[in-house]
Amino acid sequence: MDKKGFIQAHSKIKLELYRLYLERYLSVLLTTPFFDRIVVSDVFAGCGVAQKEEKGSALIAAETIEKIKADRNRRNKDIILNLNDANKANCLALQKHLQKYPFVHITNQDADQYIQSWEPALRSHNLFFIDPHGYTQVSVENLKDLFTMERSDFLIFVPIYHLFRFKEVDVAQTKPVSDFLKALGVNESDLAKADDVNKFADLIVKALRKISVTQWVYKQIIENRVYNSSYCLFFITHHIRGAEKFLEAQRKLEKEITASERQRSFDFVADLKRRSILDFIEYGKPYDNVLLYELGIKSGFLPRELNKELIELENSGGIEVVEFPDKKRQRKGFYINYDHHINGDRIISVTFRGKK
Repeated sequence: MDKKGFIQAHSKIKLELYRLYLERYLSVLLTTPFFDRIVVSDVFAGCGVAQKEEKGSALIAAETIEKIKADRNRRNKDIILNLNDANKANCLALQKHLQKYPFVHITNQDADQYIQSWEPALRSHNLFFIDPHGYTQVSVENLKDLFTMERSDFLIFVPIYHLFRFKEVDVAQTKPVSDFLKALGVNESDLAKADDVNKFADLIVKALRKISVTQWVYKQIIENRVYNSSYCLFFITHHIRGAEKFLEAQRKLEKEITASERQRSFDFVADLKRRSILDFIEYGKPYDNVLLYELGIKSGFLPRELNKELIELENSGGIEVVEFPDKKRQRKGFYINYDHHINGDRIISVTFRGKK
């Protein structure tokens, strides 16, 4: 919401996307056996309800979690929603609007204090929702501490078009986000080098990979057809399995949005880098199935998508597939999956034919 407490049209789109994504993300995590608790944290939570009784991110998250806990929590995992805001009035409003949700914990700290005091609970998995519209100055060191936390994923929304065309909008509205990106290492000189929104988003991905010390960073641009603006969702994780689960959730969310009449006002902008694995390989170099799984996830391909392209390439003579010694390839399989990757089980080697 803006400084006057209203939720602008573009923010409604962002919040609906957050709801859809959170629902899908929790559905995936609730079936994973490796932890007992899921913690969702909103670092800049706001007041929960805007003017005209419109729901903010905190209330949307609470409602989504309550529904998921009732419908899909067969393993009886704990789901906790941590809400923080530096403004005391906002926290009082949060307590009023979310008092019926026993899984909600509210704190009144500035972002630096919150990050310094936060520690992941044992056998927990953590998702941080960060909307930098509420950004107050956080030190670079604290951002590094946060983004390098184990068992933690991060979902960050950035009004990418407003920053790219910063001269056309109210600077007071974009300054908090600009300050947030500067803390990540993205500044106006970087922006000047990017001649389109997608390239600017790539600069943010690069900065997030550096500060979080992980290669598993992804972006998804959301384009608003009606208001001619773009937002970008950035996702950070420290584990290849978490990256694969994000990609699964992303695909399912794309289908939901495409099929929903309510979402016709905005589109997921296709990431051109996902179109072909040929954009990410070296011709003439052998890749085993373990390496192909890792390369595929890093490049934004799910195993089934990569398998489909490899089948087409093999049928057309675009690749050569060779079995490892003492290994037997069954039914022309490629063995590209997490189990083979984590066990280091190399079955076949693939060499791409073509350019030298």
